Amino acid sequence: MDDFMKRLENLPAELQQNLTLMREIDSRAQQVISDIGKQTDKYFKSKAYLTDKNKKKINRIQSKFDEAKAYSDDKVQLAVQTYALVDEQIKKLDAYLAQSRDKFDDTAIDATIHIQGGSQNKKLQTANNKGHSDKTFDIPVDPNEPKYCLCQQVSYGDMICCDNPDCSIEWFHFGCVKLPTDSKKKWFCPTCKKTNKKN
Repeated sequence: MDDFMKRLENLPAELQQNLTLMREIDSRAQQVISDIGKQTDKYFKSKAYLTDKNKKKINRIQSKFDEAKAYSDDKVQLAVQTYALVDEQIKKLDAYLAQSRDKFDDTAIDATIHIQGGSQNKKLQTANNKGHSDKTFDIPVDPNEPKYCLCQQVSYGDMICCDNPDCSIEWFHFGCVKLPTDSKKKWFCPTCKKTNKKN
């Protein structure tokens, strides 16, 4: 937990750095787009397209478009990195909470068995142990975060991707599709399996 907290302390600074850089890139991109507009207007108003046989002016405008696209690509890449930073911490927190919850449940079960004893409590322990891997938590979720899986929940923990490139859901929680977390075989979700059987 200490390592997680230290890493979490650095997260705001890293996010701030990425967002500042994104703002700078956006500002440069807007300047290039503004230049494109001015050059294009000038090009057509002066009827330069009639005399620009070597297409030098239009090539300069095209190079500005390429520059704007490069800035946009940089912004997207930075946004993906920023999302990955936050997502990594969320996954670590999910894992820590699941581990803490399991420890707490085990302690509570042991205490119940110790206090009451008997075969009835062994049944309780068995029933509770069955549900360990499928625990969910009441954690506030961003309403704009995409939903996945058959359960239509946000991504958390380890997930598996359906190998059908046209799958409408794509990602599934291992627990919801009753798969081991180390499954490396080609896998198709129940919906895609049904569709394939029909076809």
